[in-house]
Amino acid sequence: MANVNLKHAASVEAARIHGGAGAVVNWNGIDYPCQCSSEMREDVLGLGGFNDQPTRTAVLGAAQFGPTLPQSKQTLFLVSGPGAPSVPYRIQIVEEIAGGQMLRLHLYSPTQGA
Repeated sequence: MANVNLKHAASVEAARIHGGAGAVVNWNGIDYPCQCSSEMREDVLGLGGFNDQPTRTAVLGAAQFGPTLPQSKQTLFLVSGPGAPSVPYRIQIVEEIAGGQMLRLHLYSPTQGA
């Protein structure tokens, strides 16, 4: 199983290098290269009914963070590609994937409860 995890991590990294749009997550003042989804809209039930909330997913190499990983409810900034604006998001869920080699961050609008 370890071979599969390493191969998956290598393919995600290769996609980032060769096919990525140059997306970057800025967390704690440091830029980290990533692959990110396009912005999606999700209806979230809140006070007074459903709210239309922007969501995104970012995949990053875990090793680039060192011993301190991003945590849920922290805020980061996402630049989805060259020339794109820096947009704040809150981390809803942090998933370790590819045997802990990669992180998948589920991001939500910081103006909504995360």
